Amino acid sequence: MRAPTHWVEDRSEAVVSQWRSLHHTCGLHDASKRGRLCLVGADRARFLHGQLTQEVKGLQPGEGAYAALADARGRFLCDLNLYCLEEEFLLDFDIDLVEAVQQRLERYLVSEDVSVIDASPLVKMLTLQGPRAGHLLQEFLGAVQLPSKLGEIRQISCDLLDEDLYLSFRPRGASVGFDLFLPTASSQRFQDALLDQLVRHQGHSVGELAMEMLRIESGLPRTGYELTASVLVQEAGLERAMISFNKGCYIGQEVISRIKTAGRVPRQLTQFILPELPPDLKQESFELVAAGKACGWLTSVAVLPDHPQRAVALGYVSTAVLEANQVISLLSADGSEVALSISGPIAAYHPELG
Repeated sequence: MRAPTHWVEDRSEAVVSQWRSLHHTCGLHDASKRGRLCLVGADRARFLHGQLTQEVKGLQPGEGAYAALADARGRFLCDLNLYCLEEEFLLDFDIDLVEAVQQRLERYLVSEDVSVIDASPLVKMLTLQGPRAGHLLQEFLGAVQLPSKLGEIRQISCDLLDEDLYLSFRPRGASVGFDLFLPTASSQRFQDALLDQLVRHQGHSVGELAMEMLRIESGLPRTGYELTASVLVQEAGLERAMISFNKGCYIGQEVISRIKTAGRVPRQLTQFILPELPPDLKQESFELVAAGKACGWLTSVAVLPDHPQRAVALGYVSTAVLEANQVISLLSADGSEVALSISGPIAAYHPELG
């Protein structure tokens, strides 16, 4: 199977500085490409429990989970972060899928007391990532207790905002990270002040390219690239991160449980190191081969500033090839091959598992 490869490369001084801040201090990213839905109503927990791969009914206010919204074939519609708030559930996911996810959820509503609300225009999302992120937030927000468990979310008052903000512990790389949800109407003053604080910590405002470099090198799959409608949830290596096998029925559960019983998927998402760059960087997709036969494809590639002549990549490869320890190569448009080395397992939002 061939699919377009997402290639990330920018050697400009600005992007290099942003990338370095994510590794050494911290970087603030305007996560406008994330969408937000809120579910309200007395039946919201029971309804979502039957839609998502994760446990929902057992969540208490302030807790969260990483989950998949799958179709009946056990394939991705999207991955999402789920947060249990006092009177609602907040879903955070790729903004391009807001309409599709809302329609999917509303299609299964019959008589339940549940309303699905698009909160994307009302709630602004920022993400602060890097080893100094916690220290900076503690200094900026004052005497508040920061969330420290994966998916934990806290409601926090701030004089710079007309309403409270929500702060979740959500690493988007191999270091510390927090997502901030704040009222859009009064967000600019807060964001400007946070940026001033960031500069004092030698941090940077970071853009999409630097965040994508961080994501790919950290082995985190993304909807639209690694997570698509052609991929089974378990093929993406996310079983431990986003599936509960004790929760009962949900859409896609039969197929997902059958794969668990079988203990094997036909292909697996894997992280690779390209020791050298292929001769034609402009080709649309990069196929993987082993012993002269196609065995997979690359989904995302990032050329990192510290090693500009090599790259780190994510891609799907045949399980049989992995089990046989065959040499896996990237096939270039001119027919030449570049041997790859496997870097590590995929462990979305669980850096400690890697």
